[in-house]
Amino acid sequence: RLADELTQVLGEHLRETPPAAPTEVVEYVSQSRRLLQEGRVEEGVQQLREVTARYPQSVEARRALRWATREVARREARPPAPDEFAELDAKFLSAPTVRAAETVLETPRPAGPGTGGGQGPTASWRGSRRLAALAGLLAVIAILATFRWPSSRPPGAASAIVTPTPAPAISVTMPVAPAVQPASLSIVSDPRGAAVSVDGHPVSGTTPLTVPLDPSVDHRIVVWRDGYASQEVRTTAGRVPPELRVTLQSLSPPGRVVVTAPYPVDVLWRGRVLAREQTGGEVSLPSGPQVVTLAAPAYFLRMDVPLEVRASESVGVSAPALGRLNIRAQPDNCRVLIDGTFVDYPPILDKPVATGRHNVSFEWPDGARREYPVEVTERAPAYVTGRKD
Repeated sequence: RLADELTQVLGEHLRETPPAAPTEVVEYVSQSRRLLQEGRVEEGVQQLREVTARYPQSVEARRALRWATREVARREARPPAPDEFAELDAKFLSAPTVRAAETVLETPRPAGPGTGGGQGPTASWRGSRRLAALAGLLAVIAILATFRWPSSRPPGAASAIVTPTPAPAISVTMPVAPAVQPASLSIVSDPRGAAVSVDGHPVSGTTPLTVPLDPSVDHRIVVWRDGYASQEVRTTAGRVPPELRVTLQSLSPPGRVVVTAPYPVDVLWRGRVLAREQTGGEVSLPSGPQVVTLAAPAYFLRMDVPLEVRASESVGVSAPALGRLNIRAQPDNCRVLIDGTFVDYPPILDKPVATGRHNVSFEWPDGARREYPVEVTERAPAYVTGRKD
């Protein structure tokens, strides 16, 4: 009966003991410190306050909260308030027997007929009884361990020596934040040769170039060149693109490019279509050296024309004239391509093609291939004959 009662008292004591959570506290403290190192001060301090409120007896959480509070005060250039060191209460608790000025002492009234005998002992007296019972249980176990009970094993049997197994060691793994690997950002500008700065610090060299960036924080990238408007690009944490292309706008007044062609052409500049299927027209371009592309897929034309565009002035560009091209093959069971574009099966007669140099290719079913250069002029038709052997 004594053992049963002591077991019941011990169970009640363990149920009233608050559970410890060292692993969760360590994880929260580590994560909060990482947030503070990344500059997310408010979020880190808020998380430390929550874990301190959840585990008020944790010295580790209170110490981390005090460090974070000091960090916030240092960044805001103000001294910390006295109440920001609440964790000192957990480290320097006042003695329980010291009577404060506001303490009110009450004398417990013993149970009896004159005091309402139906009432039990006070909570403090009940806790003292449990501790005394626990101490009694430990004393009984010590006494029983010293007793030598009569052995029930047969005579002559060897005594068994039991060696207690040591309890396994408890290890707490501290989470370690992985090292942040720098990211590489390739910067390309149009026009080339522009200067670059990252977060206000100039980068050596001119575009195109590659700069290392910390992917865990935001960045401000500025690209500029004399005579052009600067461009500013911002990257966010965790989203660093592998390449950044920037088009700089000229600060000088634009010039005009007048295009003339005997057939419809497209006018392209820096990959953008300025005019589509026009035989004549005018487009505006920034002043300075430029390259205009004339394209007419129906006549196998794609020509880059370098220009010097002057502010408030006009410069002319003309597309080449058309010539005639005749194509035959031996044998003629082959495909014919002009400048890599499939045309038809031979024979091909009087095909209108833009004047200039072209490449005519022949492809037979067995994989044989022949290629011939040809110069197409406006004066006379051009002839090409493809031979397999």
